[in-house]
Amino acid sequence: MLNHYMAESNNTIIAAVRDPSTSQGLLSLPKGANTKVIIVKIDSASKIDPYTAISTLQFQGISHIDVVISAAGIAKLNTVEDVPLEEFEEMLMVNAISVMLLYKATLPLLRKAEKPAKFAFISAAGGSLNDMAKYPYPNVGYAASKALANVLVRKMGMENDWLVSLCIHPG
Repeated sequence: MLNHYMAESNNTIIAAVRDPSTSQGLLSLPKGANTKVIIVKIDSASKIDPYTAISTLQFQGISHIDVVISAAGIAKLNTVEDVPLEEFEEMLMVNAISVMLLYKATLPLLRKAEKPAKFAFISAAGGSLNDMAKYPYPNVGYAASKALANVLVRKMGMENDWLVSLCIHPG
């Protein structure tokens, strides 16, 4: 998806990364005419990074966002019986709550989109309630957090007729 948007002309790509100091290579990727890349820090374990990033972008003159792609995720393998609460909470934060925080932080700029606004979430088949039996792995925290994020993203679209929201399984 990054390559697709980078190859188009006249795009501004906002690359949200955990550590901008190790992500400077993004600036030198091949780009379409007049396409630029801005790197901002968003650690999905942070409750404030999305808001700080949006404030930084607005200060730099970004007045709207057309597409948000939420792609962060972590997985740790445990059964319901064995999962430590701290690990379960961490997966909920990174895989689901961070999706809601990113949405809430970007919402004012999505509302000003020049095209129909889109919020895409990179989900996982393991987060499907209907297909859960196909994935019998001991991944309760991952599956639960992806299922929660799927609900949040679906609700985003249901609550806003101007927003296209979608959950994408990368496989």
